[in-house]
Amino acid sequence: MGLKGEFFSVFYELAEATGGLTLSSQNPNASLKKAVEVAESYYLLYYRPLNYRPDGKFRQIKVMVRDRHYKVIHRLGYIAD
Repeated sequence: MGLKGEFFSVFYELAEATGGLTLSSQNPNASLKKAVEVAESYYLLYYRPLNYRPDGKFRQIKVMVRDRHYKVIHRLGYIAD
């Protein structure tokens, strides 16, 4: 992978770990259209763990939906501090 590929892979990994989305296109209009589409069709969920222990460990978050037509984007987890 070249320097350019390594540079953009950092953004991809960051987006994936935090529940974000990366868009890449030679056509800025197509990227903007996709960004608007994503922004208009999302839900924001909050939760608080019932057994929270501030021990500094990483806790994985798993989100599942029954309908396979939905795409779930979420952060991988959090550090309990």
